[in-house]
Parts: sequence; C-alpha cells; structure tokens
Amino acid sequence: WIAGVRRFDTVESLLSWSKVASVHLPLNRATRGLLDEELLRLLPAGAWLVNTSRGALVNESGLVNLLESGHLAGAAVDVLESEQPADRRELSALLSYARTHDNLLVTPHLAGATFESMRATEVFVAQKLRAFLTEKT
Repeated sequence: WIAGVRRFDTVESLLSWSKVASVHLPLNRATRGLLDEELLRLLPAGAWLVNTSRGALVNESGLVNLLESGHLAGAAVDVLESEQPADRRELSALLSYARTHDNLLVTPHLAGATFESMRATEVFVAQKLRAFLTEKT
C-alpha cells in the first residue's frame, strides 16, 4: 500500500466514492458501453465525469439523462461514441445536448496533437523511411 492512495476492488465502489471520475480504459468487448446510466448513477450527486479515452465506453444517452436531471454537475469529453463518419457524429446525443447546455464540454479529439508530438512523429517517420531506403540499397 502507498500512503494516501486508496484501493477499490470494484468499479461500483470506486464510482460511489468519486467526486470526479476520469476514464482511462482501452475499448474492447468487455469495456464497450461499460459506463451506462446505471453505473454512472453511482457517482455522488454533483460529481463530474471526464472521458478522454474512448467514446464508446460511455453510454451517451445515459450520460445526458444524468446531466439533464442534475445528478451529475457536469462532464467533459474529447471523444464521442461515433466519431466517424462525420454524418454519424452529428447524431451524437452529447453534441446535441452540449449545443444548449453549459454543463457539458466537448472538445476535438486531438490526443497528443501538440507541436512537440507532431515533430517527434515526423522525425520517427523520417527515420523509418531512411532505414527502409538504406536497407534497399
């Protein structure tokens, strides 16, 4: 055990204790739709949800219901259940809700799109290309 760190054995007990829940999970068969309305309702009244992981982890309509009811104080996401193609993105319950409410922040899903990360990616690709071309000669 680490001083100041609390361990939870279940997602339910973690959410029941959390005033802010930040989602950091991979998307797979076991996690798709994991955070449905029933599970999110375990968050204490006035809690916040942050999802910068994968949109399909959270049931959008359930999240909207909890935001509308005031159970959740707010949420912030940079991922949607369906981000592509663009016409499916426009059907998002979260985008519709965010257009008329202040307790939901939706930002573009840019992940690590900083100047530094883009430069590192460009250097990485250039090195791979050079290695490939060098091996060919």
